[in-house]
Amino acid sequence: MDLQLFNNLLDKVSPYIQKQDTVMRKCIPPIQRLSLTLRFLATGESFRNMEFATRVPACTLSRIIPEIVRVIYEVLKKKMKRYIPSGSGAEAGHTQKSSFRFYARMQFLEEVMPVTPYV
Repeated sequence: MDLQLFNNLLDKVSPYIQKQDTVMRKCIPPIQRLSLTLRFLATGESFRNMEFATRVPACTLSRIIPEIVRVIYEVLKKKMKRYIPSGSGAEAGHTQKSSFRFYARMQFLEEVMPVTPYV
């Protein structure tokens, strides 16, 4: 993922993932929350391995990553559904299938996680 695409995604999800600092601790900034999530999705590392590599506790990772994945899904859902594949199948009137593997893989979120309106 190049920097421009990352910044574009960060701009879209930042309002939904921003947390407030408290007297006891500072919050994890949106850029770090998003990068942790993308690292997990890209590498498939366990939370325990990521804990040692990033110095973010595994229990915190287990709360951040599903939340950010849900926000990314909700923000990009409309864009993914509007996608019309090009090629002979699209013009011939065949049933349209989304070529986004991410969209197909994220369908389980509708059943597993409660739907809360982020957007």
